[in-house]
Amino acid sequence: MATDYADEGDLKYIDGLDEIPLTGPDAFGEEAKLEAAEMGEAKVEADVNLGDALADPTMLHQKAANAWASYLLFAGGESPSSAVSGQVVEGSSADQMEFATELKNIYESTIASIRTSDAGDDDDDVVDSSLFVPDV
Repeated sequence: MATDYADEGDLKYIDGLDEIPLTGPDAFGEEAKLEAAEMGEAKVEADVNLGDALADPTMLHQKAANAWASYLLFAGGESPSSAVSGQVVEGSSADQMEFATELKNIYESTIASIRTSDAGDDDDDVVDSSLFVPDV
């Protein structure tokens, strides 16, 4: 799968390719990181903003996008014992998948925090139409 991101300047929420992966060893090339970053940023937009670009991204959005990009890099090999996977994580394929799963958990936890904080911010703007009394 080719990416629409041509270079680091196309990143929306992740500060730079050197920030990917979020944690763990880094044996990934620029093209793989750009593709993963594009998917990570699109996933955040889909999960918290109905697929639209974020007007005011926060550190949590950045962390979530990076966590998903990192997850894709570590879990995205053709198989757990693929060449890239073997270079990245020493040990069994079960160990590698445990590492990828932890990155996915970081993503899900961060998205949950974003949703909770966004829900709390919107409460003041909600108008309860059941309380509206029309002029007679």
